[in-house]
Amino acid sequence: MSESYQFTDKDGDVAGVEFINDAEQGPVLWLQTTPNGCYIPTARLAEFIDGLKNTADQTATSA
Repeated sequence: MSESYQFTDKDGDVAGVEFINDAEQGPVLWLQTTPNGCYIPTARLAEFIDGLKNTADQTATSA
């Protein structure tokens, strides 16, 4: 199962996170942005953090 979350800024750039079960470290969240980076307005920071938490929580409950 692949759990993920994406945040898209006003320019269309994306910050994404995907759950990966790493053989050495165990469960991890892998973060990536588009080449130009991604602006996350401070007013929407809680939304982005909630997306990260929800991805981690979904994988924990589905394991």
